[in-house]
Amino acid sequence: MNRNKDIAQTYARQGVYIFPCREVDSKGGVAKAPYVEGGWHSATTDEGQIRDWGARWPNALIGLPCRSNKIIVIDADRHGQDDGVATFLKMATQNAHDTNSQPLIATPRDGYHHVFRRPVHLGDTKGKIAPAIDIRDRAYVIAAGSVMANGLCYSLQNGSIEQLAAGIGNATLPELPDWLSVLVAKPDPKKNTAPGYVAHQTFPPSGDLRQRLAGLVRTVARANPGERNTKLHWAACRMAEIVWEGGLQRPTAIAILVEVGVNVGLPKAEAQLTAESGINNSKVGVKNGN
Repeated sequence: MNRNKDIAQTYARQGVYIFPCREVDSKGGVAKAPYVEGGWHSATTDEGQIRDWGARWPNALIGLPCRSNKIIVIDADRHGQDDGVATFLKMATQNAHDTNSQPLIATPRDGYHHVFRRPVHLGDTKGKIAPAIDIRDRAYVIAAGSVMANGLCYSLQNGSIEQLAAGIGNATLPELPDWLSVLVAKPDPKKNTAPGYVAHQTFPPSGDLRQRLAGLVRTVARANPGERNTKLHWAACRMAEIVWEGGLQRPTAIAILVEVGVNVGLPKAEAQLTAESGINNSKVGVKNGN
């Protein structure tokens, strides 16, 4: 029995596009690189072609293109001081998202692939949403069940490979949630130049709005180390109320929050994520359709 060949057929039978990738570094290329010319563009669902590939490269990893399979994968890794696994878990917790509610694959290097159905309305996406958290969209990942030459596996943490393959092939996986769609979407340049938007707009010169904003900033500025992200998220939720009331445009509110977060020592990427999460997912915004 050859596990990779058998699992490749399991995906193919469900109409999932796949292609063979290297299971180990060699003179021909590095591990996880495509064996076939064209890479993921050559992926197919044809079982005969996949059998031919299996005969030529019996231990090949299973390459899984994302866009052609109508999926999007959040790839959280651990690189040096950057712990994308912990960062994504924190983001998920802040947005009441259970990471076991969609396919979850443990990678051989202590990372995780979070697999979602790609929303039809989603446009172009960013390359990453935070340090050590990449977005796999116009790209590929190694499919769950694949075993590398050293025996390490891309291990599905929930459900079976058969269920995962069927979910991909039938487009029935859980869809990327709204809060993540906002974070992965590439900014629209037209929106950034819309009338009334100033990237680093200062506080209003006077009045109640200035006092409210100043109070939010003070709360974040006085937060103890370890509490700053939480306080910034709280401030973002309060800022959403101001946005809904018409006191600020959403891009301006986010720009202010990011600046505050950076000033208290948060990485810009983290501050951006927290600001967008609070603004776009507060109960006020959801309740009032904003």
